[in-house]
Amino acid sequence: MLLRLGFSFFLGFGLCWTAQAQSPSLNEPGTTPGTLDLLHHSLSIGLDPDRESLVVSDRMRLPQAWSGHNLQFELNSGLSITASNLPISEDPNAEVASGDVIDSTVAQEAEVKRYRISVPASFSGELEISYSGTINDLAEQSSPEYAQSFAQTSGIISGDGVFLSRASVWVPLFDDGLITFDLSARFAPSASGWTTVSQGQPAGINGWQTEHPQEEIYLIAAQFTHYTESAGRVEASAYLRNPDRNLATKYLDATARYLTLYEPMLGDYPFSKFALVENFWETGFGMPSFTLLGPRVIRFPFILESSYPHELLHNWWGNGVYPDYATGNWSEGLTAYLADHLFREMDGTGYEYRKEMLARYKNYVSEGEDFPLSQFTSRNSAATQAVGYGKTLMLWHMLRIELGDELFIDGLRQFYDRYQFQRASFADIENIFSELSGRDLSAFFEQWVNRTGAPQLAVTVEELNGDRARIMFAQTQFEEPYSLKVPVALFYEGEPEPQIYDISLTQKNRRRHCRRVRPFASGFGRPFF
Repeated sequence: MLLRLGFSFFLGFGLCWTAQAQSPSLNEPGTTPGTLDLLHHSLSIGLDPDRESLVVSDRMRLPQAWSGHNLQFELNSGLSITASNLPISEDPNAEVASGDVIDSTVAQEAEVKRYRISVPASFSGELEISYSGTINDLAEQSSPEYAQSFAQTSGIISGDGVFLSRASVWVPLFDDGLITFDLSARFAPSASGWTTVSQGQPAGINGWQTEHPQEEIYLIAAQFTHYTESAGRVEASAYLRNPDRNLATKYLDATARYLTLYEPMLGDYPFSKFALVENFWETGFGMPSFTLLGPRVIRFPFILESSYPHELLHNWWGNGVYPDYATGNWSEGLTAYLADHLFREMDGTGYEYRKEMLARYKNYVSEGEDFPLSQFTSRNSAATQAVGYGKTLMLWHMLRIELGDELFIDGLRQFYDRYQFQRASFADIENIFSELSGRDLSAFFEQWVNRTGAPQLAVTVEELNGDRARIMFAQTQFEEPYSLKVPVALFYEGEPEPQIYDISLTQKNRRRHCRRVRPFASGFGRPFF
C-alpha cells in the first residue's frame, strides 16, 4: 500500500431520480412485500421510432392499501392522457416529495405533468390509463470535465433506437415503491424487424414480464441480431446492431464463465437471462438481467475482463438487492470489490488496485468535496467516484480483514438470501455481519459510513540501543482518532519472510518495540481464497 507497510485499511493521506411519493408507502427498507401488495403495470405499447412517438395502454393492479385514497402521479410532459376508467385531473401545483437517485444512467428526470386521481374505497378492479405522445431527449455529456462520464438522457425514441427508463417517466410514476410489470410492444411498419429488450423473461414476441419486484421499467429497442446460448439454467444472450457471431460468442462464453465464478460464491443468479445489448451511443449501464454497452465499448478487448463482469455482478448487488439510497449506496463499492478488485487479487496485484483507489481519494477529494458514504447515491465526478466506489470498496475490504474470508463470504450469502429484491441499508449489512460474527460492529460501521474523511497516518522508526527499534504510529488528522487495525509486515535482517502483526490503533499515538528491521518492502495483500 501507500506506506510500504502493507496497510489494508482505508487511509486519507493528508498528504433519477426524483421520487413522487404522495401515495401510501409500501416498500420500506428491509420489508418483504408480497407481489400482490405491489403496484403492477400491464403495458400494451405501440412504437413509431421515425415519429419519435409511442401509444400506451396501462392496466394497473393497485395495492389494496391505495383504495379510498387520493393519489398523485407524474407522466412525461410530452405525453397526453387520452382515456381513463377513473376521473383524472391535472394538478400543476401538487407538491411532490423529494426522493433519492436510484440509478446513475441518466443526468436528470424528464419534464413532467402532475395528476391527481381519487380511488374509491370500494374499487377492486384495475386502473386503466391510455396515453400517447413523443419522447426524444438527445443524449448529452453532463460532465465534460469528468473523463468517465457518458452522454446521458432522460429518454429517446428515434430511428436509431429506443431507450426508456424511470427517468423518462413514460409509465405513470406514483412513488418510489417497488413494482412488478408485464409488457407487449408492437412497431410501426417503418420499424419492421425491430426487437425489444427489457428486464425479466420473454413473454411472446416483443413481450417481457417479471414477477420479481423492480425499481423501474426499462424498454430498449432497435433492429438487433439476437444470439443466445444456454449457460446452465440461465440463458446467455447478445443483442447486436450488426451481425457478428465472433463478438457474440466472446460475450456468451464470458457470461457462462462468470456465472460459474459467482453463483457458488454468492448464490443463484436471480434472473432467467443475462444479455449484452449494444446501444446506439456510448454507455456502460447495468440493468436487471442485461447490460447496455456502447458500440465502441463492447469492442474494447479489456471490457470482457473488467466492465462486463462488473455489470453481471450488479444483478446480485444493485439489481438483485437494492440499496436504500436514502442511507447510502453500498452496491457500487461491493460490486467493484468482487469484480474489478477480485480479478486483480487473483493475479496477485490486489494491493496495487487498492493503492490506486487510495491515490484517487487523495488526488480528487478535497475537503470541500468530501462526504460520508451515507450520502453517496451515484457518481457524477471524479470525487464522487473516489468516495462512492473507492472508499466503499475499502470498507468492504476492511470488513473482510476484520472477520476473515469464511465469515465474510457467509455474510454476503446471507445478505443476498435475506434481502433479494428488497431494499437494504448499511444498517442491515451491519446487523447481518454482527449477528453472524457474534460481535457488535456498530462502531466499525459508524466511523466508516457516517464520518466524513479518513484517518491520516504517519509512521516513524527510531533505532534504540542494541538490536532494538521503536515504531511510532500516529493519526495526524485534526478530528477524533479512528479505531483501526493496521496489518504491518516487518522484514528482519537475515530472515527471508516477514512477520505480520495486526496493530490496533484507538488513540492518536501508538508505539511498538521490535528487533532491528531492514527497510520495508512494498505493500502486501492476502489472497481472496
